[in-house]
Amino acid sequence: ELLVGASFDEEIDLIVARAKELLASEPGLGLGDLVICCATNQQAKAATARLRVHGLETQELGKYDGTANGLVKVGTHHRVKGLEFKVVFLPGLSDGGYPRSPTPGMDPKEYAEQLNLSMSALFVAMTRARDRLVLSCAEHPSAVLEPIIGRLHCQTP
Repeated sequence: ELLVGASFDEEIDLIVARAKELLASEPGLGLGDLVICCATNQQAKAATARLRVHGLETQELGKYDGTANGLVKVGTHHRVKGLEFKVVFLPGLSDGGYPRSPTPGMDPKEYAEQLNLSMSALFVAMTRARDRLVLSCAEHPSAVLEPIIGRLHCQTP
């Protein structure tokens, strides 16, 4: 699935709404079965803050030891490696925002390596979904999603 909002905060709002729909419609699915994986720590902190606005309790992936609980897990693409969740939400996959642009003066070879690492981490995060994968972006999806965009069910507010 692909959720399209107007901003990162709206992406998280759409994720919360979709999570509530899934929790209501899928027996046995609980908040602890959900993870939100972001590209950066800054996005993960923003997502956590927005989830709290909605009254949802969270747990940082870095502090998750695999013990089942009723908390929504939040972390980065890197932190989810080796874990599996019934539902994985991947916000922040917007055109111009993901992957990060090269910093001024960055060597093209260094940027190519950074891009490769980002794409590998995204792939790992995508494969952590056992039952459902939900991507989201603000306004327009990243060009990296073009090969799969036709296979995604898109939702806009």
